[in-house]
Amino acid sequence: MFRNFYAQMPFNNPSFKELIKTIQNPDNLGLVHHCAVGKDRTGIGGALILLALDVPEETIMEDYLDTNIHLQPMVEKMAQAIQHQYNEQELQQFYALMSAREDYLQAALDAMDDLYGSKTAFMEQEFGLTAEKRKQLQSYCLT
Repeated sequence: MFRNFYAQMPFNNPSFKELIKTIQNPDNLGLVHHCAVGKDRTGIGGALILLALDVPEETIMEDYLDTNIHLQPMVEKMAQAIQHQYNEQELQQFYALMSAREDYLQAALDAMDDLYGSKTAFMEQEFGLTAEKRKQLQSYCLT
């Protein structure tokens, strides 16, 4: 279910369109973007920013998976609070829901390639982020 959710999330998403528009103006940076837990919408949003900056996909995935380290205390606290109300299978589902998993983000990345032919074409067609605009973004974010 979550792989399908991630595979659909980047497309026609007004929040991500606003995020990519926002990062193109250097006066808007430093930027904080977040969601309720900080791994799904924030994970995709962070991946989109990193894709726009031509960060290698391996690095993007590592960044996304680091989320698990930072969420672990909150997830464990929540698990302790609910463990008496749920059986083992339900607890495993809870952990899957609360985890940043490689196959989740990979589903989104693969969907970009499947629907647009490449992530570059996805960024350009979905967000209007042309090669020139990406170079401008990179010039003030990576120097």
